[in-house]
Amino acid sequence: MNRIVIVSTLALVAACASDPHKEVRTADSQLTQAQIEAQHDHRAQVQDNNADTASTRADNQQELADTHADSKVAVVEARSDADKARIEMREARDKFDIDAKRRFDTTEAKVDELRARGNKLTGKKRALFDTEMRTYMLSRGHVLEKMSEIKSTPDAQWSRDRDLLEQSLSSFERNAERLEEKL
Repeated sequence: MNRIVIVSTLALVAACASDPHKEVRTADSQLTQAQIEAQHDHRAQVQDNNADTASTRADNQQELADTHADSKVAVVEARSDADKARIEMREARDKFDIDAKRRFDTTEAKVDELRARGNKLTGKKRALFDTEMRTYMLSRGHVLEKMSEIKSTPDAQWSRDRDLLEQSLSSFERNAERLEEKL
């Protein structure tokens, strides 16, 4: 009986070896195994891609956060620079205002002395002195007007108005010098 089982098994093995259907099943089995491996590889790739995408997304979010932080820093620095510029502008305005008042007061003090001396003049010298005094008083009014206006001048126009006031002050001082020449 053992012989029959062995012969049957050998016949079955021989039959399977030459069985085309067995080859198809083997090929189908290999195909199924390959498909399973491909699906496994595909899933692994998708997971890797998702991990890469998540990593890329995280990188992009980090870059976005860094850019946002850099932008905030840039805004803060720009604000700081603007504040510094405003402070410097305020200091320049204050310094010029003090200097203009000093120049005006110095010229006024000098003219007060000249006026006292001019009151002692007579005749033609007095007439020339009075004419120069009227010119001086017109320039004085112009300077006072410019000094008042410059206080409310916007920063954008201040430099231009400063230059105009500077010219008016120079003219004012020259008029005072002419008064002295008439004495």
